Amino acid sequence: MSKLMKAASHITVESHVPLDERLERIERILSELRDGMAPSLMTRIGRSAAVAFGTVLGLTVLVAIALAILQPFTKLQVIGDKVDRLIEVLDKPKK
Repeated sequence: MSKLMKAASHITVESHVPLDERLERIERILSELRDGMAPSLMTRIGRSAAVAFGTVLGLTVLVAIALAILQPFTKLQVIGDKVDRLIEVLDKPKK
């Protein structure tokens, strides 16, 4: 059962219940929903930004390591041309 269904399960529609009591019930339900909700929007945005930054930084480091490892192989005649093309592709910035 979802949190909304659980929080609203004790609601009954009774016309003889005073308005103040109905408003208190609504406030209590909204309070229970707010307490059970996911992290705030700013927390989610901050977490997403950190993941994006970490991904970009990690990929940059991996490409730099790959370029450093492949650089000595450009002098070999057998695979030098292919490695040169691969380095060129890895080193070229995306548009």
